[in-house]
Amino acid sequence: MHMTRMHHPLRGEDVTESEIEQYPFPVIATTQETLIQLTKDTHAQGFAMMGCMACTVWETSWYIRSMEDLMIDMLTDNPRATLLLDRVTEQSCQMARMFARAGVDILQTGDDIGMQFTPMMDPNLWRKWIKPRLAKVLRAAREINPTALNYYHSDGYVIPYIEDLIEIGVDILQPVQPECMDFADIHKMFGDRLSFWSTIGTQHVLPFGTPEEVRAMVKRNLDICGEQGGIVIGPTHIVEPEVPWENLEAMRLAAKEYTGNK
Repeated sequence: MHMTRMHHPLRGEDVTESEIEQYPFPVIATTQETLIQLTKDTHAQGFAMMGCMACTVWETSWYIRSMEDLMIDMLTDNPRATLLLDRVTEQSCQMARMFARAGVDILQTGDDIGMQFTPMMDPNLWRKWIKPRLAKVLRAAREINPTALNYYHSDGYVIPYIEDLIEIGVDILQPVQPECMDFADIHKMFGDRLSFWSTIGTQHVLPFGTPEEVRAMVKRNLDICGEQGGIVIGPTHIVEPEVPWENLEAMRLAAKEYTGNK
């Protein structure tokens, strides 16, 4: 379990626009100079630098308001939705600009918008409320650092959103959960325009499969990408305690052996 209880401070029909406007947001304490130095230090060690700011628009907003109340606000065009989503978007733009100025190689954004077998919301509702705000965040970073890659995280079934994500500048999709979507299908539809990060399932194969089954999944996904590449092998989510160490080793070694880096 990642969470045992969630508290939504602005939940309820009686919440006013004024309360949303005055709700205290976290202050970004890290300085621009600190981020620049961290990026330089990371590059000096031969690594790429990722600026992590998942929960970019949708998730942060519903954490504050509650998913049910925010969805109702969106469906009824309540000004509370505009006010809250705009405030969260503006803070995310501020963070994106800081990471871009620091020279990160990858900007990680994301909001869970998929469930196990369906999208979390009507894609048209997402296009109206979330897509333009996410696009604004990505644009804020790319105007400063046009070479950084945009990485987007959402668990679950996200096929209805992928074309839109590509349209607004997403370069990397993370993850592709095999329990929700077939990687072969996803690659066939989008592999010429998108790279993929994490495709080894944490619901089935990693916790309950054999090392041979893990190796087979790694090889299958690498074969799908072939010489074109565009994949980072890894677990689709947090590795939970029931995952045997042997399966993690099998995943790592299968990837290294495939590329000849033994």
